[in-house]
Amino acid sequence: MSILCLGDSLTYGSYGYSYIPFLGGNINVYNRGVNGDTIAGAFKRAKRYVADKRYQDADTYIVSIGTNDCLLPFLSGLSPLWATQMKLRFIWQKCCLSQAQFAQAYEALIDLLIQNGKRVIVIGLPYMQIKGFPTCELILRNQLIEKLAKRKSLNYVDARQIQCGIAGSCQNVHSWGCCGLARVFDGALMHLLPGTKDWLSQKRNLSLTVDGCHYNSASAKAIGEAVRVHL
Repeated sequence: MSILCLGDSLTYGSYGYSYIPFLGGNINVYNRGVNGDTIAGAFKRAKRYVADKRYQDADTYIVSIGTNDCLLPFLSGLSPLWATQMKLRFIWQKCCLSQAQFAQAYEALIDLLIQNGKRVIVIGLPYMQIKGFPTCELILRNQLIEKLAKRKSLNYVDARQIQCGIAGSCQNVHSWGCCGLARVFDGALMHLLPGTKDWLSQKRNLSLTVDGCHYNSASAKAIGEAVRVHL
């Protein structure tokens, strides 16, 4: 079996853990997660992948995208320094700023894959442990994804609900600060010393993530196992 995993940093796994190593079995996996990607970016890449002979053996696509469509606009409102970094970025990356935009863009991505004969498994947006993050908006977008999956008869993996099930009583949040320098440090540390990922999670007393967003090993394992059921 060959599968292509289409997503952002939650799929790629340089920040925190990817669910991919926990899929198990004799599976050929193309990890096509791109840090910071949005639905619009994933759509452009998917058009290339379905036409690329290197991926023709991948008849199943696992889609985990949309977190940055919420996260980048949120970060732009944290401080003037974050705004400087993020405003042009979320315009350039065509973040979906409304629920209607999100639903339309997500459905276009799914339809592209289905029309090219791909079986699709959808992973919902994750539990966010970032201070001040608009959880209600994320929940609404997960509802849109779930409804779309049901309407298209796709397997849906509710990442946030799975994470809630393993969270226990620890629901701490983590601040991303006013300038983003801590994110640079986190990225360098996790890239150079991958073994520090769960250490960061424990040090920050975060039950589900390493930094408020990206999966710790417990979240990645639980989500990977839930996806595996549908393979």
